[in-house]
Amino acid sequence: MNGLWAECLMAEYLERDLKGNRMRTFGSHLTCLVFVILLGAALGRMLGNGQYAQWTQLYAEIEQAEESLKVLANVPLVKYEGNFDFGILTGEPETLTHTFSVTNTGRGVLRLGTPIFEQEGVSCILSKTEAAPDESIEISVSCTPSKEETDFGFSVSIPTNAPTEPELEFFLGGSVYPEVWVKEKTLEVAGVPTANEFRVSNPVYSIAEGGSLRLSELRVTNEEYAKFFRFEQTEMYSYDFQGVTPAPNSGQIVLISILPGLPNKVFTVNVEGKTNSEKMPTIRFAIDFKMPKADTMFGTPETGFVPLLPPVESSSVQKTPDAQDAQEVPDTQKTPDAQETPKDPSGGADVPDSIQLDAEDP
Repeated sequence: MNGLWAECLMAEYLERDLKGNRMRTFGSHLTCLVFVILLGAALGRMLGNGQYAQWTQLYAEIEQAEESLKVLANVPLVKYEGNFDFGILTGEPETLTHTFSVTNTGRGVLRLGTPIFEQEGVSCILSKTEAAPDESIEISVSCTPSKEETDFGFSVSIPTNAPTEPELEFFLGGSVYPEVWVKEKTLEVAGVPTANEFRVSNPVYSIAEGGSLRLSELRVTNEEYAKFFRFEQTEMYSYDFQGVTPAPNSGQIVLISILPGLPNKVFTVNVEGKTNSEKMPTIRFAIDFKMPKADTMFGTPETGFVPLLPPVESSSVQKTPDAQDAQEVPDTQKTPDAQETPKDPSGGADVPDSIQLDAEDP
């Protein structure tokens, strides 16, 4: 009997313990579920606020774009091309004109103000100052290149009422070359030949289409120097055109032989010649003879230049202005009023190893 009662008590205890475990397990599950729900709600709120912020910003941008579109719907817009290059031109500079077109692509009336010129030699004419939507304004810009400049550029600006283009800018550019031109307008020679003749050369180019350039009747226009120069023309080859802009179509090289006997001073010889070009029948250039300082040594008699010595006392040989072309003679044979005869460039007495030159012109 007692054993049966003990078993009943044990069974009841076990049943109560099982119910307690079930209750505790249920409580734990419930706690986890509540936690998950609360966490999800918190995350949902956070994500929802971020998404809401993005939607709000996007909506504001859309409203701003709509307002901008409303504004643009009532204003002019501009379409134009403002640069023009005339390229390489030949001949004397003349007035050049190009017409630009400005189109109103907006929905308002386009209005142009007074043109602004940044330099002289440029002007413009407007076909009208207002343009309705889809209409155009023709603007003729004219410029006159300077004779002293090969490359030229002129600009004009015009104010407008267009919000995207408050100022229109137009530019004209290009280059003007003579049909025939000398590569070096001035040849500088530091000295004059005294014992041997020497040569210098100067290419002459032409960019004109057609026949080859031909030079003739080259001469020195300074009568007192003419007898000391001889000229030859030789053909030019393709390698002679390298580094020349614009690339010539033809040309010749002028070979200039300079004979002994020129005065030992700073002077300029002017050269002139004829061409077979109708647009530029005459070419001109100069040869400058610039003597070095009297206290420097420049060359030797064998190279055709005068060797200069430092200034010395009165015992030195001194040339007078009226006898610069003459053969030097000892001081003992000179008289104050003596006038010397210029030496014949083709012959005559040998040139001394050194002579004293006049002071260089400032």
